[in-house]
Amino acid sequence: MKSIVTIIITNFNKEKYIKKCLDSCLDQSYKNFEICVADNNSTDNSLKIINKFRNKVRVFSIPRSFKTGPQNQLFCIQKIVNKSKGKIICLLDSDDFFYKNKLKEIVNTIKKNNKKFIFDKPVLSNNKKFNLKNKKNKYIWPTIFPSSSISFLKKEFKNFNKLCFLKKNKFCYLAVDFRIQVYAMLIKKNYEIINKKLTNYRQVEGGLESNWKKYSLHWWNRRYQAHLYLRDLFKSKNIKFNFTLDFMTSKLLSNFS
Repeated sequence: MKSIVTIIITNFNKEKYIKKCLDSCLDQSYKNFEICVADNNSTDNSLKIINKFRNKVRVFSIPRSFKTGPQNQLFCIQKIVNKSKGKIICLLDSDDFFYKNKLKEIVNTIKKNNKKFIFDKPVLSNNKKFNLKNKKNKYIWPTIFPSSSISFLKKEFKNFNKLCFLKKNKFCYLAVDFRIQVYAMLIKKNYEIINKKLTNYRQVEGGLESNWKKYSLHWWNRRYQAHLYLRDLFKSKNIKFNFTLDFMTSKLLSNFS
């Protein structure tokens, strides 16, 4: 029997994009899957549109329990993973969409190469190129793929969740994409990157990344949280963490944000 895949869609006020998002899931060439939509107290017409798909998707209304968008999204994903039926989880933001062979490629890659985390290189709607950092250079963390380009085994997510996933009032600005990817690449070291046209990523107004002006004090505050998160992950696995100049700069500037 084919592996069951769960697509987890997190939505907050994305009425302009949610139909395209859902249609792209229903149009998949791989057919053994479920769609779980977590609506996070939308105040636009998102839920009305989602409810038109109720015979084809599982809809969950989850209240906004935290102050920041990243925390609320994390909370939604955590809730839905626990309710999901699939062995494989594919994340999808409601303003993005999948191409037809997304699930088929993910399932085949996991089965063929025995990987626990899969990242696919997204197509950017703004026509910019999604570039991977040069592996020869030494970076504190890798290129971060958007959450819609992240897939994983559910059992591995639960291991990750126990280790360092959602801590109330801690790392409040760190989104799920960063949290999962640094764990998969720097701690677990069991992942694969697919360079195929599988996901379309939009960076839209009102999205989680839309308010982070590079090198602003707010941006440095988030960067410092990223360092602290990585430090905690390393500590949990007894891995040495280096206090770099970037760490110290982020720490200093975050005090002014």
